[in-house]
Amino acid sequence: MKLPTTNLQFIRRSRPKIEAGDIFVMHPPDGEFLFGRVIRTDALGPMKALLIYIYADRATKKDPPVALSPSRLLIPPTFTNRRGWTHGVFQTVEKRPLGPDDVLDQHCFCVDGRYYDEDWQPRREKSNPCGIGGLRGFERLDDVISDALGISRAPL
Repeated sequence: MKLPTTNLQFIRRSRPKIEAGDIFVMHPPDGEFLFGRVIRTDALGPMKALLIYIYADRATKKDPPVALSPSRLLIPPTFTNRRGWTHGVFQTVEKRPLGPDDVLDQHCFCVDGRYYDEDWQPRREKSNPCGIGGLRGFERLDDVISDALGISRAPL
């Protein structure tokens, strides 16, 4: 099976038990690691999607910063699946319980001009940051991260 071409570099394949609070790393081609955090493992109701944050914080080592603040998100919260870990482009580096300051008060996702929360319940209005509704595999997430970092997207 041919793996998709992404800017996110291969780190290590794994099938970890993914839990809320897990901190993971990604390795874009510019040499510095990006950090992400699993916020929920049961988002989108029966889909059991992962709600994750990707932070603007960078480091040359896989050691996560002491504090990862939702005020420092690189991209709005997003939904993904476990494929980033099984394909080796995400690696869990720390298990840390979520505290009240680690999670946005409200989550917002937009689809066709309508707003929803992470349980896909309608919202009356938009709150920021507002993500795009729907599940993003690591390939699509790679494009969004590349755009946010100002890196050319990986060729198809």
